[in-house]
Amino acid sequence: MSTNGLIIPGYPTTTAEGIVLVFNGLTLTVESFGTFPGRYPRVDAQAFGIEYSYRGNASREGTLFRPKALFTFDAKLSLEQQATRARMEARYFASPATWTLYDYTQPIADSGSRTRALAPNSTADTTSGDALYYAGFNVEPVRAAEVVEQNARYDLVSFQFAETGGTTP
Repeated sequence: MSTNGLIIPGYPTTTAEGIVLVFNGLTLTVESFGTFPGRYPRVDAQAFGIEYSYRGNASREGTLFRPKALFTFDAKLSLEQQATRARMEARYFASPATWTLYDYTQPIADSGSRTRALAPNSTADTTSGDALYYAGFNVEPVRAAEVVEQNARYDLVSFQFAETGGTTP
């Protein structure tokens, strides 16, 4: 979510936008997403629910930790950006490893202190005792990128990444 350079009390700040992917010495910055209105690229995996006992008592089920994030988005990539994406995928398929993804589209909120790395060029807001910040994630592709031709200057590319956890970037 861009704040268009405004400083909003109780909200983290950043000078970056979009999604930044880093892998094996290459960096791809995505600032132009699919159609408008779009949806934010990051969703937390559904890992909780409520079941009811025979007598009607509520019982919570799910993980005891915050679910890992799933990133699914369409991006408008120039031919130069597509070349970078193709090189990143080639290096990944030759030697699979974790990518770093910085999400500047929407901040993450943690109760208490941060659980993930702070994304570069951003500051966290902790005025309420909770942490609201733009985060870095360790991710790996769930599937290869899918390209849909748009015009001579750019194509629409679909990405899907899953957070792997581990050491934060």
